Amino acid sequence: MSSDHKAESPRQAPSEQIFDFVDGNYTRDQRSLYRIYKRRRKAGPKHVSRCSDRIPIGECLEGRERAVRTDSLKYQTFEGSTKYHASINSARENIEPFFQKICPLLKDRFIIYGHHGIGTYDVIFAARERYPQPNCRPKHFVIKMEAHRPVIRDGAPGIGVYAEQHRAPPRYIQMEAIIMQLVSQCPRFPRLDSVYLHQDFQAIVMEADTSCFTPEQIDRSREITRSPVPRLKSCLQPGERLIDRKKPLLNEIQACKVASQLLEGIMYLMDLNISHDDLSHRNYLVDRYLNRRRNLRAPLQIHQTLHGDVSLYLPHDIRVNHLWKFGVLVYDLLHGYSPWELPGAVSEVGDVKAINVHERARFQVLLEQRRWRILNEELPVDEKLSQDCVDVLKAMLAKEVVDRPALGELVSFPWFQGHWVDHAVSEFEWEWA
Repeated sequence: MSSDHKAESPRQAPSEQIFDFVDGNYTRDQRSLYRIYKRRRKAGPKHVSRCSDRIPIGECLEGRERAVRTDSLKYQTFEGSTKYHASINSARENIEPFFQKICPLLKDRFIIYGHHGIGTYDVIFAARERYPQPNCRPKHFVIKMEAHRPVIRDGAPGIGVYAEQHRAPPRYIQMEAIIMQLVSQCPRFPRLDSVYLHQDFQAIVMEADTSCFTPEQIDRSREITRSPVPRLKSCLQPGERLIDRKKPLLNEIQACKVASQLLEGIMYLMDLNISHDDLSHRNYLVDRYLNRRRNLRAPLQIHQTLHGDVSLYLPHDIRVNHLWKFGVLVYDLLHGYSPWELPGAVSEVGDVKAINVHERARFQVLLEQRRWRILNEELPVDEKLSQDCVDVLKAMLAKEVVDRPALGELVSFPWFQGHWVDHAVSEFEWEWA
């Protein structure tokens, strides 16, 4: 937390050094953090970047045109590399390029039989292994596929340097995949299988949750090679569906399970000195028993902003803000609306989570009134909640930073100490409308 916080701050390490740790470059003061990286890397997939196809880059070598891998430094810094064609800007408009230019090695390993969602720039395909082990069901995966932007064509690229565990040249792959490789042991994140970078497109292959399907429904589904691609139901739903029109749909025990698992994921990242800066209900998923996973549509990567040679530092510890956001999410789950927000109808008092820039003028007075309440009134808490729950809400949302618990203290609160574990699984079963 911030320097004036009553608890000891977590290990410090500049975020720009994260990938140096993965590659084994560390100083004496960074050894503790490096040991965590090393241990977690061994638990993840051994061979991550799997597309070995070589793309001609126009240079001549001994009279022949030179060809290199898409994940190589040469390709990533080549002026004539991937052109971000307008025709592939929107997956919703045209999904054909995703099939036409998918890595052939990916198609050799997997059978695509549907999709779980088509966004503006990506498609989440459903797939299964093409050659399962004898007498075994095929394993199922999701493939997040999107247009590839090499380092040279992106001012703030989502590509980072990765050293494979076997001896190989450094690979340039999605930062999201690099981080996922380091959280393979945490059940709050989908397990990474591999990545494929192939000229215009990149794909991340992850384990799939197929608990809502029978083997007959998906093990022998027809392979899809072009449009139309059937839309499959999802076994996971976004957290925003746990609240309906400012009314919570979970009881306290159910909300405790979701909040505890969110905290588990936050802690697992914090052990890597990574603090999640985009916490929201749409960025996590839950299954029918309210087990939480990260939303595949929400990028998980290190954001760096370039300002020439000038190093800019925030005047505060950003992790304080992130824990405040987490406290707001927990309050939302229990009340249906944000802290200090009026519980009335959205049409009358607005919804701070939904108000966009075009509506700010309409609700400006109400927003200013809420700001005044945050500064001057005690946190309103539902009187039906248990005392353990009230204690943790008031601690997380205390007005003064010095009065809020650090992450290590937060997990020691009784409400986060397995408050929900002794309840029957049936109490958490959830039917989506």
